[in-house]
Amino acid sequence: MAKTYQGGGGYPQGPKKHKVTMKEETFLDDINRKFSVNLAEILKKEKKDYNGYIQCVKKYVEDDARDISASQLRNIFTKVKKAKEATDLTVLRPKIAYISGRTDDKKEGMKRLLFLLDHLIKQIEKQEQTEEFKKFFESIIAYHKYYGGKE
Repeated sequence: MAKTYQGGGGYPQGPKKHKVTMKEETFLDDINRKFSVNLAEILKKEKKDYNGYIQCVKKYVEDDARDISASQLRNIFTKVKKAKEATDLTVLRPKIAYISGRTDDKKEGMKRLLFLLDHLIKQIEKQEQTEEFKKFFESIIAYHKYYGGKE
């Protein structure tokens, strides 16, 4: 006789809840405010104001992404570089969630960056957007190094 799924995720009190320090909407509002551009602009090949866009990335890293270790960034970026299409990036979402879940709540900048990466990956539909995401991530790593982010 086959067993039927009862729900609850195998936990006596139901599925284990992920503890979040800020609501997703708050993360998005904060990121939108810091970038001062529509986040969809990141995934567009033709940027209206490329210098302004780069300035936003630079400021974002300077303010929020310095507590992130270079090895954490490289770990994700290594997999991002290999991506050929949107589905290759989509499979990284669980890894990003895992890293975020392991990240100390005091490192809010890291959690915000991971949320941003996940949010952008969800928006990717075309090959062109995959390439723009790679360029965005590459600029995050470049400015992280420039500002002497954690090793």
